[in-house]
Amino acid sequence: HEARRFCNYVNKKLSGQIKDAIGHCYHGIGHGVVDGSDKKSWGSAELLIQPGLTACEKVADGEENLGRCSSGVFNALAVAYTNSDFGLSLDQKNPYAICGSQRNSYFKKTCYEEMNTAVLNSTGRNFSHAAKFAEAIAEADYAAMALQSLAIFASSFVKERGPENFRDIIASCRSLREHFQLVCLMGFASGLVEFGPPEKEYKGALDFCRSGELTERERGLCVWRVLAFAKVMYSKEKIKRICSGLEEQYKKYCKDA
Repeated sequence: HEARRFCNYVNKKLSGQIKDAIGHCYHGIGHGVVDGSDKKSWGSAELLIQPGLTACEKVADGEENLGRCSSGVFNALAVAYTNSDFGLSLDQKNPYAICGSQRNSYFKKTCYEEMNTAVLNSTGRNFSHAAKFAEAIAEADYAAMALQSLAIFASSFVKERGPENFRDIIASCRSLREHFQLVCLMGFASGLVEFGPPEKEYKGALDFCRSGELTERERGLCVWRVLAFAKVMYSKEKIKRICSGLEEQYKKYCKDA
């Protein structure tokens, strides 16, 4: 109850500055329980995350906050795998095994999304290699979530955000099975916003959306996705400025801006 009151307090205090303050707060709770885990649980991923997942189910008031809290649990687990903390080592043949073993769909979802850093780092940040593990996930919905999340994180490795590098990104997505290609492209678009330079995050992403390598349908969906992400980050005034610079065919995505 105290943790929930604290997150509500944070949300109220920061609502004018950060739109998702409460989500960050719940994410931190899940992350912190794992980071401060009992040494008796070290060496076992299942034992390491269980107290955090139990805490999330108790503290979160609603499925959205439960998701944010459990995302913190699995984010901390991915970091532990990457840094070899807590005596953990990632299953090199099935790095998503811990996700498939989760009993609840909402925990599976956040696990498949948050394991992106561990899976990519385990392959030497080779997106095409990592994507094969995600494609192999039996349930198509979870496979799509994992792929999109991998693409988001992989976009942070793009040092120069220009046509040549975008061509490589697009080629990586085209190498996937057809029904995963759009998911991959949208993931990269989102990641270019998330990892873009402060206050200009949207620019490189929109340049990616305008790429001649994309189909017209893909370009439209890409712009829609970038704007959806930007609306969470920026003020309404800034969104209006961004929309005013868009090509006419994409301004329909600004109707609720």
